[in-house]
Amino acid sequence: MLFPSCVQVDLPVLDSSPDWDAHIDELIKAFILPTELRLPSPVQLSPATLAKLTRDESRQSNFVTSSVGAPTILICGHGGRDQRCGIFGPLLEDEFKDKLLAAGIDKASVALISHIGGHRFAGNVIVYMPPSTASPLAGKGIWYGRVEPKHVEGVVNTTIVHGTVIEELLRGGIESDGSLLRI
Repeated sequence: MLFPSCVQVDLPVLDSSPDWDAHIDELIKAFILPTELRLPSPVQLSPATLAKLTRDESRQSNFVTSSVGAPTILICGHGGRDQRCGIFGPLLEDEFKDKLLAAGIDKASVALISHIGGHRFAGNVIVYMPPSTASPLAGKGIWYGRVEPKHVEGVVNTTIVHGTVIEELLRGGIESDGSLLRI
């Protein structure tokens, strides 16, 4: 899944000796690299160098893609640098799964991910609402910090169900085009 664009990319199933490096390089070139570089005015790069450093969207046709159609909740569970996210992450993951089911939301994805910045803000949670949802937050990613298990029901009800940001927990946000969220 690629965010904030809410695109799911299916990688090919490979045989017993996969060439993952080639597939990952192709994925990066097709989806991850920037579409353009913003260089200081005196810096000039050759067209060949620019081509290596920027996205080639024509390569996206080499992949099967689909839109992410349900809310996705990403929780920092990285405990290697600082235990706060490593402790809060699994607790929040379980709590989100329980509260989403209780709210009748069975299609949402909940996952622990590695470091998303700011362990001092643990629990760190990003809620992506896909563009296809009928929510005021459709196409946006809302980044919350200092989320505790006691907050999860409120995040589910307020943000996911009603499309409202909880300002007391807000660390930032992103639009589907990559620009910063304006609240």
